[in-house]
Amino acid sequence: MIILILILVLTVRHTREKEMVRQFGVQQVTVARETAARLEQLMLLVKKNLMTLSGEPDAVLRDGRKIGAVHAGMEDKVSYTAVTDVDGTVIVQYPPDIGPRTVSFGNTRLFQQVMQTGKPDVCVLPLPDMKRNIGRPLAMGTPRFRPGGEFGGMMLASFPLTAFDDDAPRLASETHSSWLLDGCGMFLFYPREE
Repeated sequence: MIILILILVLTVRHTREKEMVRQFGVQQVTVARETAARLEQLMLLVKKNLMTLSGEPDAVLRDGRKIGAVHAGMEDKVSYTAVTDVDGTVIVQYPPDIGPRTVSFGNTRLFQQVMQTGKPDVCVLPLPDMKRNIGRPLAMGTPRFRPGGEFGGMMLASFPLTAFDDDAPRLASETHSSWLLDGCGMFLFYPREE
């Protein structure tokens, strides 16, 4: 009789543990989906603003006011915005007083990919960060085309990977964390230093 009671207790305990693990898994999937949705919204916002800017003539962009207004309109998530020429040299950046005046992205994978495909691209790229955020910033580049249709440069925006997750700094100190991996499985963002 005691053996039957022990078997029953172990079976109930195993069933409860199994249900707890299932519920935890469902909860984690929900958190991941919400984080992915926030990242997608941020990426769409940045892409839309960069595409809008890319249609402006150089003279308007060199003035700096237009790029500053668009930069400010990206919900304070973007820390750096720049316009390059056909060689990848920055012709105007916002904030204007960040980093060296003669920056070139011509040799970066981001610039090369945008130039070759004529499509927006995203990568981790060390860029100036006015907000002094820790970590590796994500950069999005969109092509600029001249009136004749040839490649004219790149629009660029950089934001810390924590920009998509307002809770990331808080959660990083707790037992939870948001991870971001690229298509190859490389970690782009993991807030805890373990």
